[in-house]
Amino acid sequence: MKQKKLLAVAALLSMSAFGFGDAHAATATGNAFATISKSIQIRTVDTPLNFGTITPSASVSGTVTVAAGSAVGATPTTENVTMASVTACSPGHFEVSGDQSASYALTLQTGTIDLTRTGGTETMTVGSFTSNESGEQLVLDSSTGLQTLAVGATLTVGANQYSGEYRGSYEVAVVYN
Repeated sequence: MKQKKLLAVAALLSMSAFGFGDAHAATATGNAFATISKSIQIRTVDTPLNFGTITPSASVSGTVTVAAGSAVGATPTTENVTMASVTACSPGHFEVSGDQSASYALTLQTGTIDLTRTGGTETMTVGSFTSNESGEQLVLDSSTGLQTLAVGATLTVGANQYSGEYRGSYEVAVVYN
């Protein structure tokens, strides 16, 4: 009987040595992958947002509104000011680039910004920014991965505003959806 037990133990040990004990184990190979997308970018192109040459009222403030969809040199909408020249009037133009057919969202400057007179401290306020494209589901071109957009806004001109060139900057942001 002892001999049978020893034989049984020896048989079990030899089975495990030859891998028979792993009959219920298995392995598989999994696949891994990653996709790299181009970073989405935006840059200014062609023309800056330009309100033209303005003659202010001597007694009341006024506004000049450049529409996002207007052409370069188009007459802007005005209130209580006179346009001395509209030749340079233009919405600001931007080019968005990234992956072809990618969906993205556009965010325009919120609130107002100041334009400050070159060589001085006088300011004018710009606000109510608009774009010819808007929304959360804009799509880049399917063959080029590009899209051009335009930005307009409203400039508030003070009564008897000090003459000179005024400059400032505003932000336009894009992000993939």
